[in-house]
Amino acid sequence: MHSAVGPHASVLAPFVNELDRIAPSFRVNGSQIQVLQTPAEFYETLKEKIRSAEKRIFLSTLYIGKSEKELVFSPTPDKKTP
Repeated sequence: MHSAVGPHASVLAPFVNELDRIAPSFRVNGSQIQVLQTPAEFYETLKEKIRSAEKRIFLSTLYIGKSEKELVFSPTPDKKTP
């Protein structure tokens, strides 16, 4: 469960409690999180994660970008597109 901290904790508590009740969540250690600073860094990280995937890739998004075909049609030489 999340905890609201700070001067607005009492205002946020009902919202946070409801969100904890209805939304899926999982615990992550802060050392496992890498903050990406720019859209370009995000896109390069996404491509690298796709290249290093061992089994399958599933993306759900409204918009990837104007060069999204690069993500779909550029597998590594040892991987095949469907």
